[in-house]
Amino acid sequence: MLFKVEIYIPISRSTTYREVINRASRTGYYDPARQMLTFDSIIQLFRWWEDFSYVVWTAQKWAGFMVSVNEKMIIPFNNNFFYNLQDIKHCWYNRQQSKYQSDYCEHDCLGCHRLHSVLRHVFPGIMPYQAWYSYGDWSGVDRWQINKQDIVEQLKSESEMIFASACPAYSIERIEKEVAKLPDEILVNENWRIVYRPEIGATGHKMIPVAIAFNFDSIEAPDYIPPEKPTGKQGIFLTEKKPINEDMDIDRINEFLDKLLKQKKRG
Repeated sequence: MLFKVEIYIPISRSTTYREVINRASRTGYYDPARQMLTFDSIIQLFRWWEDFSYVVWTAQKWAGFMVSVNEKMIIPFNNNFFYNLQDIKHCWYNRQQSKYQSDYCEHDCLGCHRLHSVLRHVFPGIMPYQAWYSYGDWSGVDRWQINKQDIVEQLKSESEMIFASACPAYSIERIEKEVAKLPDEILVNENWRIVYRPEIGATGHKMIPVAIAFNFDSIEAPDYIPPEKPTGKQGIFLTEKKPINEDMDIDRINEFLDKLLKQKKRG
């Protein structure tokens, strides 16, 4: 995957200009003739992150300052590219320090924790297009077929846009593998509702079924939640909360205070 960050540092009368040039030069990737600081891999950038940050946040105030990522100039300039790279850096370091490093990138996601345009776990309140089941089409009267290739393409596009594809741990094959675990088809029953689009014609309009949405109101909390896989831990039992007996609680508090006073008197 191509990854290149080029930073043009214009000459400035600022008192910090010398420090910016010193920071850029000590990375070994600064060309004074071109006034260009270039990182050819994200590992280089991570290694010199503090100096890279200082150069960007200090020199961006000067007229003529420019940044390009993967040979695309950021116009108008904004710091979104910096925050995206910072998120990737933090995620990469967390993976390196995790004892679950081998499966860190696929845990509770679709192959990369930085990708959010399509979510593995859907919950109330998310945007409709983030739900993986939004990618599909009707295969029958009550059957909705998931278009997994569209999901992969969407995640791939997002990963390139936010530079997640430059992460040393990124793998499009892992994303494809995780997406493949999703259901191939959904039986549209009472747990689902159909999303319609009005189509207006010469004689009026008709409602066209275009998607499905999960009916979260159909969910009831179970009495027992088993573990997803053997972990040595027991399942969680949910019990009904018992009403508080206020008189009994007051009696216990008074008893405790009486004992505490007696102990102080003895002391």
